Amino acid sequence: MNIKYFNHVRFYLTLLLLTAFFTDFSVAAYAQKITLQTHESNLKTIIKRLENQSSYRFLYADDMLENTYPVTLSVKDKNLKDVLIDIFQGQPLTFQIENKTIIIKNKQQQLGTISGTIKRIDDNTALPGVTIKIVGEGLDLLTVSDPKGNYTFADVPYGTYQLSYSYIGYLTTASMIHLNTAKLNQNMTMRLADARLDQVVVIGYGAKKQKDLTSSISSINQEKLADFSNNAATFESILGGAAKGVLVTQNSGAPGSTAKLNIRGITSPLSGSTNEPLYVIDGVPFFIEGYSDFPTINPLSNIPISEIESIDILKDAAATAIYGSRGANGVVIVKTNRGKKNKPFTISADYTHSVNNPTHMYKPLSAEQFKDAQHSIIQNTIDGINDGKIDPYEAYYNQIPAIQQIAFVSPLADDGYGTPLKYRYDGLNNEAFGKANTDWTQIIRKKNARTSQFNLSLNGGSDNSNLAFNFNAFDQEGLYINNGLKRYSSRLSFDSNVTDHLTAGASLSYAYNTLKYGQQLFAEGNTKPWLVRPDLEAYDADGKFNRIDGTLMYGAPVMLSSPLAQLSNRGINNMQQFLGAAYAEYEVFQHFKLRGDISIASYNGTAHIFAPTYTQDDYTAFGTNLYATLNTNTSNNSNTSLNFRADYDWKKNGHQLYAMAGFGFDRSKNSGDSNSYEEFPDDEILTDPGSAARNTFFTYFRTDQGLNSIYSRLSYKYKDRYLAEANFRSDESSKFGPGNKRAYFPSLSMGWRINNEQFLQTVDWISDLKLRLSWGNTGSTNISNFLYRQFFVRSSNDLWAGKPAIVLDLNVPNRDVKWEKTREYNTGLDFAFFNNRFTGSVDLYDRYTTGALAPAPISLEAGSSTYSANIIDMSNKGFEIELAYDLIKKRDFTWNLSFNIARNRNKIEHLNGANINTYSLDSYIEGYPAGTRKGYLVEKIFDSQAEIDELNSSSPTGYYQNMATGIGDYKYRDLNGDGVINTNDRQVIATAQPKYFGGFYNRMHYKNFNFSFIFQYSKGAAAVMDDFQTSLFGMLGQSLQQEIYDDMWSPTKPDAHFAKITYYDPASNSRTSDRLVYETSFLRLKNINVSYALPTALTEKWSIKQISVFASASNLWTITKWPGLDPEFTGTYITTSTSSNDAYPMSKTFSLGIKAAF
Repeated sequence: MNIKYFNHVRFYLTLLLLTAFFTDFSVAAYAQKITLQTHESNLKTIIKRLENQSSYRFLYADDMLENTYPVTLSVKDKNLKDVLIDIFQGQPLTFQIENKTIIIKNKQQQLGTISGTIKRIDDNTALPGVTIKIVGEGLDLLTVSDPKGNYTFADVPYGTYQLSYSYIGYLTTASMIHLNTAKLNQNMTMRLADARLDQVVVIGYGAKKQKDLTSSISSINQEKLADFSNNAATFESILGGAAKGVLVTQNSGAPGSTAKLNIRGITSPLSGSTNEPLYVIDGVPFFIEGYSDFPTINPLSNIPISEIESIDILKDAAATAIYGSRGANGVVIVKTNRGKKNKPFTISADYTHSVNNPTHMYKPLSAEQFKDAQHSIIQNTIDGINDGKIDPYEAYYNQIPAIQQIAFVSPLADDGYGTPLKYRYDGLNNEAFGKANTDWTQIIRKKNARTSQFNLSLNGGSDNSNLAFNFNAFDQEGLYINNGLKRYSSRLSFDSNVTDHLTAGASLSYAYNTLKYGQQLFAEGNTKPWLVRPDLEAYDADGKFNRIDGTLMYGAPVMLSSPLAQLSNRGINNMQQFLGAAYAEYEVFQHFKLRGDISIASYNGTAHIFAPTYTQDDYTAFGTNLYATLNTNTSNNSNTSLNFRADYDWKKNGHQLYAMAGFGFDRSKNSGDSNSYEEFPDDEILTDPGSAARNTFFTYFRTDQGLNSIYSRLSYKYKDRYLAEANFRSDESSKFGPGNKRAYFPSLSMGWRINNEQFLQTVDWISDLKLRLSWGNTGSTNISNFLYRQFFVRSSNDLWAGKPAIVLDLNVPNRDVKWEKTREYNTGLDFAFFNNRFTGSVDLYDRYTTGALAPAPISLEAGSSTYSANIIDMSNKGFEIELAYDLIKKRDFTWNLSFNIARNRNKIEHLNGANINTYSLDSYIEGYPAGTRKGYLVEKIFDSQAEIDELNSSSPTGYYQNMATGIGDYKYRDLNGDGVINTNDRQVIATAQPKYFGGFYNRMHYKNFNFSFIFQYSKGAAAVMDDFQTSLFGMLGQSLQQEIYDDMWSPTKPDAHFAKITYYDPASNSRTSDRLVYETSFLRLKNINVSYALPTALTEKWSIKQISVFASASNLWTITKWPGLDPEFTGTYITTSTSSNDAYPMSKTFSLGIKAAF
């Protein structure tokens, strides 16, 4: 046999057999029929089902199936290979059939490119610097868009990915993409985020994002503060018009003066509280009203506004109940700048120089007008005597002797016994008047008073710690001579991650104030600068202060100190303030932390004012000596707070829970003394207390008080839609007796973020919509200490054996005195529309206070004056609205407008027999707001004696008003119709509470320029102009208000607004009436600011990060009908602001400054 042939045959036969074998296998594989129905099943499950239906086995590694996708498939009697092709479609794996084995292996990667352009949705301009992230298929890549908004990811494996876009100030956007082509174009438009939703708001013992709040809180951020800080002395003064629902009144323009804050009305009108909120400065709590020993130095002014990061004002009970007994009047939380971690240290400095002048000053009468006014008063008085309106016997002994000192008056007829019945008036005696024409309001003024302020700050930090330091120097000249304030303050804060689980930090601040003054309020109402006679020189021939002859005013030879002399007294107030806080926080395990805090606040002050003999009123004509006097005062106040708490937070499947519980201790100590001395060897050198001849007044006080507290909070959030929070606090106070020391303050609030519901997802114009509901109780301990106890006190004047006598305190104890409690309901709605361009919030509230303290009725036999009890019920109801709109919102140009309005209806619901003293009787009337004034209604000015006679004849007393009423006098309305005018004919004619108030804010930013202004307004309040009352009393030797002089009745001016003026006002035209009432409504341009930041390219050449210059002005103009110095100057306290109290004008301030960062 041919071996070669055989080998060829064998080769082809083998090849034929092999071909037949594999052909048979292939056919068998195709012949295998599969029926399979599955939904979202994993690949491993499907493989097992295929093995059960066929004779094939699968070969693979388990970890190969981890990144595969679920399979949904429905086939019937389909070939196995076709089924396998369907199953592995889109999977990162492929298969290969070997004999009866199906081998699974990874696909060979295919790569593609993802690119696109990112633009703003509002103006379609490119958005550079956007962070783009691609995640999926084991891939995690990051890139940033270029200046044209373009981005590219190259060599990306085919697959499904999540693509996200993020940029500061814009909403983060994410989408799923499937890359199965070489090039995928993915463009994106981004919209601006509503930054306020993510803004962190400081709340009691914690912080929350704005979007998670369920209570009513107003916030002022650093940007808005920067617009106001350039020429404002204190931060609370700038809140008026800027913070929704916060009524701010500036009671004086004097250096160091305070602004009064009232949040949602008065809750305790007669307890001695000024109804101001609790302030918490970097965790250190204190009441501004607790430091009344220093009425001319405001502790809050020690915080430079430029160093404040945020101010959060807690208003409803849900927000304030966590502060318990201190939250009834709201809480103002101030957070100052702290160092920023992972930021290079930055040195910042700024300097501001300001010029101040009064916004308004009274225009006094000239010397000729003064003499003409004296002539009118004398003429009206003589006419009254001659017409029988004034008792001739009284006139003979009182009016006529005084008139004859400055006028020629002689008797015409007498009663036959030597008493004249009528007189002839022959005009003024010019020799009784001076030759000067002095404007006292200008003499005491300091024109263009200067204020300068310098700030130096250091801020920065590393990965584990941060530090901030600030130094501030402030020097303000007053608008009056011999008046000014100097302050030096410093602040240091730091935080550190001591270990991975332990964080600690502290803040320390110190301030030293020196206030120089002569007299803040003029000692005598008759020596107010605008009422002092202008015909006298300020100085005599020897250059000494001229005194004012008070004989005509007092009917006795009194020489009064002039306003200029009063302001030349030597007064100095020094105050030192220390605030310190420290904390340590330890993370026990994930989500659970323990925290301890300690804070200390200390205020120590001394004050003295020396009045030399030449500034004293001279009573030597009565045989008394003229002495220099010295008054001194010291005060030491301290408060220490300790708090310990535990925090736990938990998140899972859209649920978020936060729980906090803690306890705290507060201890306060207050002490001080006051002394008065007189008769010193001289007026210049030996003026210390040891040089005085005698100590005429002395008192000392010391009080210690404590507060123990437990508190807790539970917050819940579900899928960023449903919010709920419960707070609870219990306080135990030393101010109350056994059985009444402890009180409980719960609150509950809920929120519904409606915009996150599915049914609103297609409503594009709604960006945010949240409904809030809350309820809670708060309380107040702003009352005197230990009212439940009887004390012996040291007498301030009585001596026994040369020492102060110990006498019984006249205050009757009330062993059942309790907490003042306030219940409040609040409903709120927060909204944002049209891509967050139009935002706002609305709040409605109902606040009711029970058991407010007041003097209770007490029998005369008790021999005491005061008995305090919980007997007044008060209500406050109102609304608050804030609206904001981004008129322009572009990259280089933004224009923002905001408006807020609030209304509070305060009402004394029940007095329950409160024994209100006569002075306050008209200010607190059941059914009316606190701070009212009662008075008479003027129908007209009498122009007919016949009408007067007819009314007198119909009166049961013989006189409708009184005997002196004549033509030119007021006709008062007889409200009860009994034919006689008396106190029963008075009604409420003025109330201190405005009907509504608020502000309007504008801010424009164009490239490096900023321009802003704010208006503040108030409408509906009214006050009695007391200075006009003084003028209408007709005191000879005293000038009149210009408004009275221009519009007082005379025979030639019968249509005047004011009645005629008669010496000593026998017809009672000066009694409180609606003719003296003026609205204190106003619209004020409170602040305007312009700033420019130099280009970075320029400042970098000087190695300076930033330089900006600014110009600002405050109180530029005010529209008001109030004739006084300022419509806000209508009272010392908000509860009684119904009379003029405006001896010190408000400042109109112009400022220039520069800021730099290195």
